[in-house]
Amino acid sequence: MTYTFDLGAIGASPSATFDRLLIVLQAIAVVGPVSLAELSSRVQMSRGAVWRATDALRRHGWVRMRYSDHALELSHQLDHFFARAHIAWPECSHFDEILQAVTRTKFVHASVGLFSEYGRFVTADSTYRYAQIEKPLSFVYEDLCVAAQTGLSERELALHLKVYRKACDKDEATAIDNNDHNDRVLSARRAGLLWSVDKLSFAVPTVFETGARGSVSFFTRNVDRKCSDKLRLLGGKFQTIWERHSRSETGFRVAELRKHVETTLDAEDFKACA
Repeated sequence: MTYTFDLGAIGASPSATFDRLLIVLQAIAVVGPVSLAELSSRVQMSRGAVWRATDALRRHGWVRMRYSDHALELSHQLDHFFARAHIAWPECSHFDEILQAVTRTKFVHASVGLFSEYGRFVTADSTYRYAQIEKPLSFVYEDLCVAAQTGLSERELALHLKVYRKACDKDEATAIDNNDHNDRVLSARRAGLLWSVDKLSFAVPTVFETGARGSVSFFTRNVDRKCSDKLRLLGGKFQTIWERHSRSETGFRVAELRKHVETTLDAEDFKACA
């Protein structure tokens, strides 16, 4: 298998040394155990530059050199280090597209929610700085989570609710048991998006490229007429698309959400925040 190492970032910048360290570490991870000569050839750097990089990595305990053939390999300490590390969601490279588009406007915020496991749903990220990231949300009361449930199959929804039912409070359990919650999910599924009571936010079911189901909520940055008008305009666009395409058990694609955020809001909206 051929692996190409990105050398484009390495130049005369102050970060060049750090860039070389990362490239060398990446190469050892992919092709190691590897000799200094082969490593130098792989990353297209001089032996001296590669030696200095590996020497620094060895001092940090991330790389070791075998005594037998002097081949370089990753240290078990690095494996332990990453085993304890917090790793970003696989879907973040996709939902970042939406959040990036929203940060360029001055009228709306957006939050992305995902099922972290059966019976657990969290806010993965948000353009709102005070959002409670990674905190479990209510399956019954939180619109972001309810919208995500509209994109699940009946079987998946039942499995999630079965697990959530074991630890939820009495009122939530009652809503699940007497089917009030299921009725709300079905109603939101038919509507395509879920508006808050005050009409200052709405949430839509989302399908990520990984196949994961989740949701995105859009809400006003400020409680004023201009922000509310822009949010209603965006919600109306999504509503029209949903009604046109009858997607009862799926959801909006990330690229689709980003496209309509960028095309629905005026060019001036983005220019004002540039």
